[in-house]
This record gives sequence, C-alpha cells and structure tokens, in this order.
Amino acid sequence: MPADTATTSSGHDGPGQSFPQGRPAVDRLGRHELPALTSIRGLLAWWVVLFHFAPTAPFHVGRGDPFIEKGIVAVDCFFVLSGFVLCHVHPVIIDRDRAFGTADFLVSRLARIYPLHLAMLAAFALVVAAFRLSHPYDGGAAAPFAADRLPGLLRQLVLLHGWFRWGHETAWNVPSWSISSEWAAYLLAPLLFLSLRRLRPAFAWLAAGLLAACITGLAEAHLLFEGAMALPRVLTEFCLGALLRTALRHGHAGLDRTRTAGLAAGWLAALGLAFTTHAGLFLAAMIWLLLLLSLRTRRATGGLRHVERIGLYLGETSFAVYMCHAFILMLWGGDIAHKFPALVSHALPAALLLVAAIQGCASLLHHLVELPAQRGIRRRFRAWTQARSQAATTAGEALRRPA
Repeated sequence: MPADTATTSSGHDGPGQSFPQGRPAVDRLGRHELPALTSIRGLLAWWVVLFHFAPTAPFHVGRGDPFIEKGIVAVDCFFVLSGFVLCHVHPVIIDRDRAFGTADFLVSRLARIYPLHLAMLAAFALVVAAFRLSHPYDGGAAAPFAADRLPGLLRQLVLLHGWFRWGHETAWNVPSWSISSEWAAYLLAPLLFLSLRRLRPAFAWLAAGLLAACITGLAEAHLLFEGAMALPRVLTEFCLGALLRTALRHGHAGLDRTRTAGLAAGWLAALGLAFTTHAGLFLAAMIWLLLLLSLRTRRATGGLRHVERIGLYLGETSFAVYMCHAFILMLWGGDIAHKFPALVSHALPAALLLVAAIQGCASLLHHLVELPAQRGIRRRFRAWTQARSQAATTAGEALRRPA
C-alpha cells in the first residue's frame, strides 16, 4: 500500500488545472491536500485491519463473511489512490527539470515509506531476538519466521520481497509486500507521468475505462488477488489512478454537475456490493467514489469541521495503522492472549482495547518516526542539491573569468 497522503506541493496544478481553487487545506508537512481522499484512507486502512483480524476476532466473525473479505479490495483502492494523488502532485515538477524532478520524486517516495518500514522490521527482529534468547535450543518450526528468516529479511530491507513469488513474500511484516510492489510503481512513475502529460482527454478516459474494466474482470474471476499477480496488480492500478487524474486535468464539468447524484449512487452501490461476493464490482464502485470525492478540495465548514478533522487525522495516520497492525495482532494472539486470558475473553472490551492499541501505536509512529523522518530526509536532500547547484555555479563562473 501505501497510497500516499492526498496532498499536492503547490496551490495549483499548472496550465489546464481544473480543480476548484479557494482556501486550500494544508497538512502537517505544509502541503495542500484533497481532504476527501485523505479522510477515506483511514476507513480503508481499518478495513484491511479487520480483514487480517477476522480469523481470531473476539466477536466471532470469519473470513467467509463477504463484508470482511472486502478488506482485500481496500488495498486496491490504495493503489489507485496512490497513482491519482502522485499524478496530481509531481508531473509539473518532473517536467520542469527532469533530472532533479525525478530524483526529488524518488527521494520523497522513499522518505514516505522506508523509515516506517524499517522501524517495523526492527520491531519484528527484536521479537526474533527475544525468542532466541529465551529459547536458545529451539530452532524448529515454532520459532518466529523460521521458514524464511534471513533471506526474507534481506529482501524486505531492499524492498524486493513483493516483486516475485519468493515463496515467503509475506514473511516478517505481512502488509509490507504492497509497499515493495508499489516501490516498483514509483520507479516507473516519472516515465509514466511524462508520457501522460500530452495525452488527449478522450484517450485518457478511454484508456482509464478499459483498464478499469480489465481490473474489474480479473477481480470478479478471482484472479487479481493471486500471489503471482502482486506486481501486475499494483502497476495496473497505479496506472489507472494516474490516467483518471490525467483525464480530470483537462476538465470535469460534466462530473461536477452530476457529483451529488453520482456520489449517492456510488455509496449505495458500494454498500450493497460490500455484502456480496462480487469483489470486482465493489472495486469498480469504490473507484467511481474515489473519482468523485477527488473533486472536493476545500475543507468542511460549520459543524462538519470537527468530524472532518477526525477523518483527516485517521487518514494521516492510516499508513502507520497499515504498517503496525500485523505486529500488534501478532502480540495480541500470542503473549497477550496467553498471559491475560480474562482480558481477551470478553468480546467488546477486547475489540475496543485492540483498536486503541493499534491506533495508539500508529499515532506514536506517525509523530515520532514517520513525520520527523520525512522532514529530515527531504531537508537533507534539498541542502545537498542546493550545495551541488551552488558549486556548479561557482565552477562555471571561474571558467568564464579571463586568465
């Protein structure tokens, strides 16, 4: 996953910008955002948590429940969101200075995903170390990650574990397969954005429609979620998001006029399909909703401001929720369940405590790891590029001076 935060680094999107302007919202890193897309990220992240939590949930739900199963589709929504938002943010920068713009893009993407990924890998490694210290003679299958310990850890460190069928691509921190595959999309994104910048609106809509139909069909046939499809799945959905943003850049008057009716129809369709086995149709309804929600770029007013503020915070911490929940669930199903059986035997208190633990851990990681690391890496990269630019300017002036 991660879909990115629905933000843009400038108040406008260059020539042809069609998003309504006004008083834009700004996130904690000073970037302008699409608040509706940021808010829905929190819902999607918690849906994934429910999907992973279902087999051992205290309220006795199972993987066979269609609503729970839709948590896997939430990951696909993140991939589409990521392509849409990044195409909203970066093409103008990349096009203006391709060498610097591409480097800036890749550094910002790595700053977004890697520090939190590394922090969670360290947490899992500590669990393995603690087990080895407490069980020095137990190296069997009961040991954590015994099936793929060192090779899997190395692949996770270099973000290659989600690219191919290694056999244990979901070892260690399970959700990180998606950020590994999405890193491949990031590497291809500058070329994709440059190729889309002159695409005609009709062709953009046609290509987006065909790609959405293909993705929907694969999901309906239960082929999209196969392990071998991890990399094609991420790349196609990332491209779909970028195509939708490219199509909207050239105007959305028709969509804007029918937005209210379209949103109502989309929500009804999504809620109805959430309780069926039609994963592909549900994904199509969610993509439609994301497309229409992207048209709102202003913050809510009046009494809805407080509700939106909560939604925005859940969206801002959604990547941390996604990355830390497997670790919390592992502890919950192991040490906590064994040492405090009375605590986890009551369904509602146990569920609320688990939610609080995941959100609390995510908030700490967001404020103590995610945001400081992003700021620090970007600040050092800018200082490095400025120093190189100044050195190049000084060298040029020296060459131009007469002997």
